[in-house]
Amino acid sequence: MSAETEPAGAARAPGRLLRWIDIPVREPDGQPSAARPRFAWNMGEVSGSLGDLGTFLPHIVGAITVVKMDPTGILTTFGLFYAFTGAFYGVPMAVQPMKAASAAVLIEPMAPAAIAGAGLVIGAFFLVLGLTGVVSRLARALPGSIAAGLQLGLGLSLAALGIRLIGTQIWLGVAISALILGLMRYQRSPVALVAVLAGIAVGQVLGITPPFPMPDLGLHLPHIVVPTWAQIVHGTEYAVLPQIPLTLTNAIIVTAAV
Repeated sequence: MSAETEPAGAARAPGRLLRWIDIPVREPDGQPSAARPRFAWNMGEVSGSLGDLGTFLPHIVGAITVVKMDPTGILTTFGLFYAFTGAFYGVPMAVQPMKAASAAVLIEPMAPAAIAGAGLVIGAFFLVLGLTGVVSRLARALPGSIAAGLQLGLGLSLAALGIRLIGTQIWLGVAISALILGLMRYQRSPVALVAVLAGIAVGQVLGITPPFPMPDLGLHLPHIVVPTWAQIVHGTEYAVLPQIPLTLTNAIIVTAAV
């Protein structure tokens, strides 16, 4: 967040009917020394909101095209959880597909209902771990080098993915990369937003990407999917079991450490 901070005990302007509690900015010793607004409205926030599209879109497109999952349900729920975590935590919090599970459902034939069952199981599993405090004890037991190694490994994996994507259109990838590096010199520049818009514009003008389809405007509500017990077991075996270690370390312990 780029909003300016103010002393933690500073008085607030009266007269506002709705005011979110500001977030304390703490010193290394844990004492609050300042406070910043929970929300900041600027181009940096808009750019930052697009920072996870590189990992979000491939998994989501794969789930929609290969597994035939309902795009309305996926995009609606992801949007709601993005809004909820942003309002609740007041800091950038990624809401991402579970990468091990999403890779498993692309390899192992699995119905959308089985994926829904896997989501229910893994959600209940980590809810119990959080309520009982087991996850906190696990976090204390793991050394910090594991969290650092996971961050490094994921960063290198994303860098390798970017290089492979550049290889599909080398000249465009190099041009966009140069644009990003140039814009990063300016602190308030919406780097990701400009890169996404520039890539879309060039792709449409030169015919590299398919033309935009005609939008089907209207209210499209997600469909309720009720998995059977057999589908829950299938989803648990192939999607939940490989995902639990990754979620525990990368999505919970590493995120809390950062």
